[in-house]
Amino acid sequence: MARYDHLQLVRLPERLPRRKTGGGGPPPNRNPGGHSQRLGQELDTAVAVQQRRRRADAIDPALILRVRMSGSLLEEEWNKVGLTLLSSDEDRSLVLFSSSDELTEFRRKLAAFGAGAPAGQLNPSFAGFIANIESIAEVAPRDRIGMRAREAGLVEADEFQPGTDYIIDIELWDLGRRDLRERKIDDIVRYAEAREAEELDRHIGPNLTLVRLRCDGGLVRTLLTIEEIAELDFPPEPDLVTVQRIDLALEDLPDIEPLADEAPLIGIIDSGINDHPLIEDIIVGTIGVPDTLGTADDHGHGTFVGGVATFGDLRAQLDAGTLTRQARLCSAKVIDATGNFPNSRLTPRLMREAITRLNEEFGCRIFVIALGDRTKVIEGGKVGPWAQTLDELVRELDVVIIVAAGNRQPRRGMRVEEAVSDYPAYLMEDSNRLCEPAGGMNIVTVGSIAHSNGLSAHAAENVGIRAITGAFEPSPFSRAGPGVRGAIKPDFTDVGGTLIYNGPTAALQGGEVRPEAGVMSLHYRPVDRLFASRSGTSHAAPLVAYKASQILARFPNSSANLVRALLAGSASIPEEATRRLAVLGNLAELALCGHGRVDSERAAFSDDARVVLYAEDELAIDHFAVYQIPVPELFQTERGRRTLRVSLAYDPPVRHSRLDYNGVSMGFRLIRGCDADKVFEHYRQRAQVEGPIPDMEKRFNCKLLPGPGIREKSSLQTASVTFSRDISEYGNDYFLVVRCAGGWSGDVGQQQFAVTVEISHEAEIALYERLRQRVRVRA
Repeated sequence: MARYDHLQLVRLPERLPRRKTGGGGPPPNRNPGGHSQRLGQELDTAVAVQQRRRRADAIDPALILRVRMSGSLLEEEWNKVGLTLLSSDEDRSLVLFSSSDELTEFRRKLAAFGAGAPAGQLNPSFAGFIANIESIAEVAPRDRIGMRAREAGLVEADEFQPGTDYIIDIELWDLGRRDLRERKIDDIVRYAEAREAEELDRHIGPNLTLVRLRCDGGLVRTLLTIEEIAELDFPPEPDLVTVQRIDLALEDLPDIEPLADEAPLIGIIDSGINDHPLIEDIIVGTIGVPDTLGTADDHGHGTFVGGVATFGDLRAQLDAGTLTRQARLCSAKVIDATGNFPNSRLTPRLMREAITRLNEEFGCRIFVIALGDRTKVIEGGKVGPWAQTLDELVRELDVVIIVAAGNRQPRRGMRVEEAVSDYPAYLMEDSNRLCEPAGGMNIVTVGSIAHSNGLSAHAAENVGIRAITGAFEPSPFSRAGPGVRGAIKPDFTDVGGTLIYNGPTAALQGGEVRPEAGVMSLHYRPVDRLFASRSGTSHAAPLVAYKASQILARFPNSSANLVRALLAGSASIPEEATRRLAVLGNLAELALCGHGRVDSERAAFSDDARVVLYAEDELAIDHFAVYQIPVPELFQTERGRRTLRVSLAYDPPVRHSRLDYNGVSMGFRLIRGCDADKVFEHYRQRAQVEGPIPDMEKRFNCKLLPGPGIREKSSLQTASVTFSRDISEYGNDYFLVVRCAGGWSGDVGQQQFAVTVEISHEAEIALYERLRQRVRVRA
């Protein structure tokens, strides 16, 4: 099959910004006097409780309120009365901050609403604001206890035991300026150290403020009453398993092909990488974070992940008698020989330092973090500081960060047989949701599918040893989405091995015990063994990095957004996974496989009957771009299935305390059968007097699937439409509209993005040459 370069999309000159949409319904019916009085009493109680809890020596004490709304969150209205939004949740509850207890303007509006409707007015003053408030309260100490501590059975402040030492991570509310947050953290640390606590680390980022302490349980109880503290939790615990050896000698291997000096570079954020004879010549550099960790891999996980990142499917290569590497490697060691993060570093700071150093010192632009916090799953559609930090780094550094979805042992103890009988239903259980940081928006999250049933010839003869999966079905340990705000997560799936059920021992076994059930890669002690086997999403993630490096090799100057868009545009869900998950409904496919398995050949090249057009671009907030897509006559009329697929990637600013996590939103529509003027008129900005946005006629709007309600929750989107009949009535040009809408981030300048359009026909027809000629004429 011929391989061609992708073509560039042509953007039409911008004419006007996109029009903004209104929102918000009428306020609920209230008894003004009674409602105002109740809210006033609740406010007085919340203020009084906090005043009693305050330390006499506290610096600039904050007032923190938890408010539940019945409708819109009305952030601008809260700002007008001196309250700043700190957090929002799915149940329409807000956490608000004030530097003063007086709240004079808010109390004035409460009183005005309570006085009823003024003469000549239908509703009381400020009804749209006050009537939408359901309740006001303080943030209770138990509300500050994080998920890891709750999972450990500590759900109330008095369950932390005096006389027992705890290592805790404290996150402060985002109170604004960095100097204010620094003063608050200094104040808390001074108070804690005066009571024999030890500060182990602190991190102050763009809006994240964290400190790690070792302290007594009695002090933990007191810390939970400090208003400025958003959450107190135990540190993350990496999700790692031990390695299994495979016997193969160096002299048994095929010759290894050399790798070019300019080959893409993949950074492994893990347990380090050792000088294995198959990769020692392509390791560009190694660091430890902190430096005291050293760089040697004492655990084995990092060397294994690095092997997958550069070799891809090593088992398939050896079966074919080849050894070809795709990428160079660099390493940041962030976990120790026991598989734990160092207590001397907060995880967000650890990740920021590791990724920034590998980027600055070696020029690395693709990173693999095959680690997850098994103690914290996505809860309430929100993620934690680790995910936010990675999403920030994607935007700041223009890098691709690939993470594992996380693993879960599906059944244990007396129920272990259900891992066979209840598959795949348990994959959609609430306890199998993605673990931190896999729910982030700008990062690439990868789930796992099986490479086979995992049975050796000997095991297949034992009736008590049972397979759980077939090839390319979801792995029994792979976690399910959605991600933050209901985003499609994982983004992709790839081979990570499987589990089998061993009846005689009543155990589930993966590649660590039975090599046939796992992915094959490099052993960290090559003097003992060259190869090892493992099962886990940790080994699917570097496979996607391997494929991303092939894109970067073809487009070395491309943005991270373009790499992500090309990955998405090439992915498809394996038919085997679709059949196996059919009993669970359509959403199960997205929750376990995302956009599917990446085809690196389709991502990097076009061919005769399949053409990819792309653009790297930027948009101001509340603007839109229109791209003209030439549609050859052959595509319109030639019999057979024809598909148009659009993929979009952007990297919005984020804040994990907010339900509206991303501060900018983007989406796209594919329009046909009309001219450019009609497209611009439909999406232009309108004055409010012109009324609501008119619907574009259905015949003009291509029905891309998944629809906008699903795909626009994500910063990586892909959707397609397939035709089987003659579509020549819609003309020779389609128009792709990409829209950018502002959120809480305000004016962030230009939002970077990349978009791709794939035009394909199942028949072997010469689409590429026809499209190339038309694009050349218009360029």
